[in-house]
Amino acid sequence: MNIDKIIGNTYMISAPTNIGIYTFKNKDALIIDTGTGKAFGKKILKIINENQLKGRYIINTHNHSDHCGGNSFIKENCPNLLIYASYEERLLIENYELGAFITYGGNSIEKMKDKNKFSKVDNTIEQGKLELNNKAFEVISLPGHTSDGIGIITPDNVAFLGDSIFSESILKKYSLAYVFNIEAFLDSLEKIKSLSCQKYVLGHGDKVYNDEEMKELIEINRNNIYKYEKEICDALNNPMTQEDLMEHIFILNDLNLNQKQYYLNRTTMNGYITYLLNKEKIESTIESGKLYFYTKE
Repeated sequence: MNIDKIIGNTYMISAPTNIGIYTFKNKDALIIDTGTGKAFGKKILKIINENQLKGRYIINTHNHSDHCGGNSFIKENCPNLLIYASYEERLLIENYELGAFITYGGNSIEKMKDKNKFSKVDNTIEQGKLELNNKAFEVISLPGHTSDGIGIITPDNVAFLGDSIFSESILKKYSLAYVFNIEAFLDSLEKIKSLSCQKYVLGHGDKVYNDEEMKELIEINRNNIYKYEKEICDALNNPMTQEDLMEHIFILNDLNLNQKQYYLNRTTMNGYITYLLNKEKIESTIESGKLYFYTKE
């Protein structure tokens, strides 16, 4: 892991989860997301220390453990460091069991409970201006992937977007990418499209995007949502239970799943079903103790 300059005082640590770094004149540093756990946090802190910086702030774009897993280690080793997150994401970071309950749909099995993401959050933030160390940052509300995800625009006009949009490589690997709320995800894509930033950094991906490249990526993400929407609606020309629908979509797209990935994909399928029910594109009925969904005529 190395730290690379993007523009001005805005840097990036390229890794499986990309980490944003903003440096202040007094050598304090803002860290945007912290990776998967203690080992990842240790690597971030090593880079911070090697560059004569002091960890002063952490902002988490959302609650998933690959974005906040290093919080606790960094906090323990950086006196006076403050952690920031949005309201709902804070709840899930501070109460890691809740995320498992959401994904599992009830009292979850232990393997779904990711203790790595647990940490205390010092301050709740929302969309708008955020002043840190006499510098103005912009917080953007970008729900969809999670219920209350955010992006951060640094004073150098660099946007860190977390998982509010997926890179081409992620969609190639996980075409049914995890989306909690489909309508909110599509709305967030429109919000990203309205931005005019110098550079854009995603939570996962091997490049920094310019404005034109980001607009192309928005269309790729939108078309991927529409692809799955069409496949689901086509399948539901004949009534199906959710379990049968999931089997159909998973086989159609050759998705290889372990148990955890199954539950994550089920959450995404729940998102599509809710979206299509709200749009009145499908309907549901209960027959012989089973819940069926079908395309509205």
